[in-house]
Amino acid sequence: MAFKVGSGSSPIYRSGTHKKARAAMLAAYRPGDPCCLCGHPMWPPTSTLHADHDPANPNRYRGLAHGTQPCQDCGVRCNVVDGAKRARARQVKPKIIPFTTSRRWGHHPPPP
Repeated sequence: MAFKVGSGSSPIYRSGTHKKARAAMLAAYRPGDPCCLCGHPMWPPTSTLHADHDPANPNRYRGLAHGTQPCQDCGVRCNVVDGAKRARARQVKPKIIPFTTSRRWGHHPPPP
């Protein structure tokens, strides 16, 4: 597989359901089939291909995608980059509070 057990990957990738789904996709795979994300052809070794989850439903799959090795055409590890972009978009953006002070430095009251 394209990941190591215990490497920090999510438990869903180590589940029997995921392994069976990926195995079924690999059985139907033919060298040169298009990546489900970039549309460029995927070439062996199959150990570098990832089973791409549907973002709307993590229990469904969109198909195989370039994983641990970059695409030969666009140079992107499509599934890794797509997952990183979606994870970054889900992160809460911190509210930026402007810094203010109770003092007005450099301001002198008018003379009496």
